Amino acid sequence: MEEIHIILYSILIPVYNVESYLKECLDSVLNQTYKNFEVILIDDGSTDSSGKICDEYKLLDNRIKVFHQTNKGPLATRCEALRRASGDYCLFLDSDDFWDKDLLETINEATMTSQCDMVIYRYKRVSESGIFISNSVSLFKDKSVINKDVLYKYIINSSNLNSLSTKAVKRTIIDIDNDYSNYSSIKHSEDLLQSLVLFYRAETIVYVDKPLYNYRIRKGSITQQVSKNFISDTSIVRGVLLEYLKKLGYDNEGTLGEFYRHYINNILNYFYIIIYADMPLKDKHIAILSARNQMLYMDSLKYIDAKRLSCPKRILYYLVYNDNRRLLLHYIRFVYYVHRIKIGQNNAH
Repeated sequence: MEEIHIILYSILIPVYNVESYLKECLDSVLNQTYKNFEVILIDDGSTDSSGKICDEYKLLDNRIKVFHQTNKGPLATRCEALRRASGDYCLFLDSDDFWDKDLLETINEATMTSQCDMVIYRYKRVSESGIFISNSVSLFKDKSVINKDVLYKYIINSSNLNSLSTKAVKRTIIDIDNDYSNYSSIKHSEDLLQSLVLFYRAETIVYVDKPLYNYRIRKGSITQQVSKNFISDTSIVRGVLLEYLKKLGYDNEGTLGEFYRHYINNILNYFYIIIYADMPLKDKHIAILSARNQMLYMDSLKYIDAKRLSCPKRILYYLVYNDNRRLLLHYIRFVYYVHRIKIGQNNAH
């Protein structure tokens, strides 16, 4: 009788200054109904008690391996965790988030049935205290194999498949020597950056239509902060996506139109996040004008029908496109003050 291989899962957790949430994160792993796993904790130079908590949990369970390093950021830390992994599949867990107790069991059912290269699953949004807010959108039928053409259409037009934290990936398709040193400064869209090579290499991708991952929305987290580097980071990563589209032969006129329209719409939306933010007017001005320095932004202009943009977006689009710095400065100031007046009126009611 053929012996059934018991799949070992490597759970990769970069840790940085999350002392308030780390125990809940680790307990959610240790309480999994499926037990054959290892945990790779990389303490990325934490200055709070996170590193100590990692060491304490290592003593509690021999499946936990802890490594300490000077601060290198989430991208490099994930790469280090991958180099330390020995499992059949790797899963990514942010140290301020947590899992449902049946996550691994559910993933194991999918991998055993399909022998797939990747499993993608859904997540829940929870508050800082862990209270449920909402589920992520359902994209495909449960246990369905995702068609690559459809997959890339989603990647081009949305961010719903970007997160590494909602993927279980067969270790044999991971290039642990992939050099991300040129992207070490990136703090936005790094999940998509690391996902692209996995999408490219995976032959079979299965979708589990069940929210299993609990994504904690924190006011102080990177994803909740306004960043002057968002535009450059997004442009770099979307540029990498464009290269993969070319490799796969998806660079026809229709697909490129979708790609550039989604990109520039994201950038225009972020212009308004910058404008509404409480930051110096000069910094807002510089951040928005920085879009002109991105080759992808300038390349996208020929694909955009400005008449189809909303009036506020059209104004911003033309001011940046024509490099009208003086009018742009006045427009930023005007929109910000109108926004503050509306907030004041709403608070008054």
